[in-house]
Amino acid sequence: MNGIKISKENLENLETLHNVIEIEENSEVSLDEVLTRVLKFYNEFVPYN
Repeated sequence: MNGIKISKENLENLETLHNVIEIEENSEVSLDEVLTRVLKFYNEFVPYN
């Protein structure tokens, strides 16, 4: 997430998702991977470019 400005609230939400993914999948993931997953999921319902 280099160079991306993100609000404190959004960062906290990503960190929460990060913790859930690591617990559920029992593997380490980066915040970049979490953000990528969120955007892919979002794009399924709201196409954006």
